[in-house]
Amino acid sequence: MTVTPETARPELLSPETAADMETSFQKKMVELRARFILRTQADATTIRTLREQMAGNPLADPELLKQLIRTVHGLAGAAGVFGFAQISNAAHKLEMSLRRIDGVDDDPNSLLDALETELNLFWLKSVSEGETWVVDTRISG
Repeated sequence: MTVTPETARPELLSPETAADMETSFQKKMVELRARFILRTQADATTIRTLREQMAGNPLADPELLKQLIRTVHGLAGAAGVFGFAQISNAAHKLEMSLRRIDGVDDDPNSLLDALETELNLFWLKSVSEGETWVVDTRISG
């Protein structure tokens, strides 16, 4: 049976079709989670590189700052979509501080450290849940 929006109502699906859909959904979520984990590693590498290039002063180079904000913004959004509130919140707080939208006087370096902590906790949890890759990416310089 081909599942379309019109036929996707649970009461119209056979138990076999519903089970197949559930299995397919679970497989897709595992794949998406793996991609998200890899994305966090790539973002952490980008953030670390930008942090090193800024030499502790994120306001010194406007182009590097824009790149950092863009990367942190994307990470905040993706983490939120996947339900990783701690990463999303840490990235969002850093982004707002860098943009100076909310007037927070927090040191961006301490916020970068907080984001790094959340990412490291996420990676450790992912490894403990059976992921087979090794995480060695750090944000701090």
